[in-house]
Amino acid sequence: MMMKLAALFTALGVISLITFHLLGSFVDSQGYLHEPFGLLPIGYLFIFMGILLALFGALRAFCRQRRMKRISPHLKQHANHAEPRLKL
Repeated sequence: MMMKLAALFTALGVISLITFHLLGSFVDSQGYLHEPFGLLPIGYLFIFMGILLALFGALRAFCRQRRMKRISPHLKQHANHAEPRLKL
């Protein structure tokens, strides 16, 4: 789930930056610059959030996998020493 969210944020960031370049900027007759400047920080923010979520998700998966490898031999050992059930 976290990787899907990371991919979504990264895609939104890339779309924002592409949109900024497609819309372009121009100077009107009075000398004012018109550009969709808000798309730049939003795009970079989304990309940064996507990278952070991807790194956090990968670290989380790595820790889970490592923990399961460490715990599973103990579970097998306890299963072998289980008390026998009484038959009624």
